[in-house]
Amino acid sequence: MEQILTLDRTMAHDTERTQPDAELVEHYRAGDREAFKTLAQRYWRSLFRLLQRYTRNADDAEDLLQKTLLRALNGLARLRGEVQFRPWLFRIALNTAHDFLRQRQRATWVSYDESLSGDAAASHESALIAREQLDRLAIAVDQLPPRQRDVLLLRLQQGLGYSEIAEILECSVSSAKVSFHHAMTRIKALVSEEER
Repeated sequence: MEQILTLDRTMAHDTERTQPDAELVEHYRAGDREAFKTLAQRYWRSLFRLLQRYTRNADDAEDLLQKTLLRALNGLARLRGEVQFRPWLFRIALNTAHDFLRQRQRATWVSYDESLSGDAAASHESALIAREQLDRLAIAVDQLPPRQRDVLLLRLQQGLGYSEIAEILECSVSSAKVSFHHAMTRIKALVSEEER
């Protein structure tokens, strides 16, 4: 089990999708431990980026990714056949991120991760402006209610459709759309309020 979870930043590529997720889940259940490793590699980058948005720190995101994958590994045997693997995995990641945020609320908020800064080729002044805009946006995203933040990040950062977001968050498609609309409206208001 330890070897399956030995994941690091060198796995920053998504694996080819030669086998559907459901088939890999069945292979894992049949005893093929490499099948889970393939699934983990397939979603490593997407999960890491999502978790880094919550943690703002690559090391914490990596820790949460490990926890997510361990929880998925432990729960894979109980995964019902009608449940799709990807939304199920993202739901675990979001729950892990929410747990982390609840724990972190008791502590001081960390600064926005340097890896999310502006284009390195930009001039120093424009890089500072871009950095300030990213910081304002990150603060605004942090101020969203959890459901709106989840929908916003899943939609904009992960590029998921509303039906998949609804499945991950266990809500209706219309609820996911409404949450996204409210999140965008609130983000615009918070950012414009910050600029005044």
